[in-house]
Amino acid sequence: MEWSIYFICCAIFCMGKVMIGGYAPKVRVMLERGGFRCHRFVAEGYISRPDLARHAGLANGTLKGIEASDFFPSVKTLHALESVIPVDYQLYPIALNGELIDVSHYVEGRRFASSGRLESEKCYLDREAVDRIDGSQMAKIRRAAEQLSGRDGAVPEKQFDRLVFKSLAPEAAVHVVDVTDPRPEGFVYEVWDSTTGWRDSQDLTGYRVSDASDTVLMDCTFEDFKACRDLRWPNFAAISRKFSNGKERQFLRYLHPISGSHGSLKVLCICRPKEFHT
Repeated sequence: MEWSIYFICCAIFCMGKVMIGGYAPKVRVMLERGGFRCHRFVAEGYISRPDLARHAGLANGTLKGIEASDFFPSVKTLHALESVIPVDYQLYPIALNGELIDVSHYVEGRRFASSGRLESEKCYLDREAVDRIDGSQMAKIRRAAEQLSGRDGAVPEKQFDRLVFKSLAPEAAVHVVDVTDPRPEGFVYEVWDSTTGWRDSQDLTGYRVSDASDTVLMDCTFEDFKACRDLRWPNFAAISRKFSNGKERQFLRYLHPISGSHGSLKVLCICRPKEFHT
């Protein structure tokens, strides 16, 4: 843990200065993630709890509970443990039942919505965790998009080749959405990728987001496309939808802005079907 973060943590938790309350949620998240990283280091057999405690200069009892995924250390304890765990130790999501992955420790926010037709849960994920959550495909998309992006954070359309991006993530749908219209109702899928089989592999090129049959679907898409366009910020999320007809869908979605020609604005939308646990 960097010294600057360590001192911030100490200021909040050790000195109890509630006036810096704006940092408190972020520090709690850091402690949760740090505790989970320490838990996995032990659970994966890199070191035993007694040995970790000894190398960190801590009493064995201080690490009681580290075998559980909800291990929550103090700032001082985490700082000591981080001095032992190698910096290059990579934390990967836990695979459950083969394909199901646990992304709960990378969630930065949640949005729930429901209607008579469906229930939707959207988890905003830490973009820096793309490599750990889906290093084989989504991470490659992210690196390629960032490499091509200009100073405004967007990929110039003249340098964008959708087929190249598709080759990086063959199991994902690579859509391009025109979001030039200031009204979200005018957002339209310029290119629709039907290769993942969603909606019986219909080609929905030219489909407007506002054509969706449910307001939950529209609102879920509107807010993220608009934020990506206006702020030039990529977006990484895990989305789960349960429909009234009994069908369920889970997928990872990565959004990245594109600077279209002649002043148009577009969004690269990558959706990869993936079962996950939050």
